[in-house]
Amino acid sequence: MSGALPGATHKAAAQEYFIGTILTFAGNFCPRNFAPADGRLLPIAQYTALFSLIGTTYGGDGRTTLGLPNLNGRLGMGQGRGPGLTNRVMGSLQGQTSVTLTQNNLAPHTHAVNATNLDGDKAGPGDKLLAAARRGGVGDETIYSEQAPNVEMSTQMITATGGSQPLPTLDPFLVMTRCIALDGLYPSRS
Repeated sequence: MSGALPGATHKAAAQEYFIGTILTFAGNFCPRNFAPADGRLLPIAQYTALFSLIGTTYGGDGRTTLGLPNLNGRLGMGQGRGPGLTNRVMGSLQGQTSVTLTQNNLAPHTHAVNATNLDGDKAGPGDKLLAAARRGGVGDETIYSEQAPNVEMSTQMITATGGSQPLPTLDPFLVMTRCIALDGLYPSRS
C-alpha cells in the first residue's frame, strides 16, 4: 500500500474518523470523505448523519441545507466557560483580527516639563531644562539652563498622539487545509 507505514498492514494504516471530526491536512485538498471546513452549504439529504450531529449550528436552512464550520482565518476553541472567561457558545464567531486602541485603553499618565523663564546659558540639553532664548542669538542657541524650574507649563503643551490606526492581533501562523469528516463512524454519547 502506497504511503503506509513500513511493516503496517492496510487495516492498521487506515484510520476511521468520527463523522464531524475536524483535521488539519498538509496538502492543498481534503482527503476522501472529508470536505473543506470553509462554511459551504451541503444538502441534508446526502449528509443526514452529519446533519444529525451539527444541525444548523454553522449555517444552512435546516430544511434542505446544512452549513459546515468556516475555519478560514480562524482557530477552533472549546465551548463552555473557563475560569475567568465568558461563555463560549458552540458555533459563535468571536474575536477580531485587529483592534484600534484609544486613550481609554491606556493607563493614565502625565509628563512633567520643567522650564525656567530666565535666559538660557547653555547650548546642549544634557541634564538641563528649557529656558528662555536670548534675544538676537544666532547659530548655536543657548536655550537651556541649569537654573531651578520656575514655570508651570500648560497642559496643552503635550497632547495625545497616534492616529488610532488598527493594530493586528494575529499570532504567528502557518496556513494549512482544515477539513471536516463527512463520512465515517457515527459517534456514540458516553
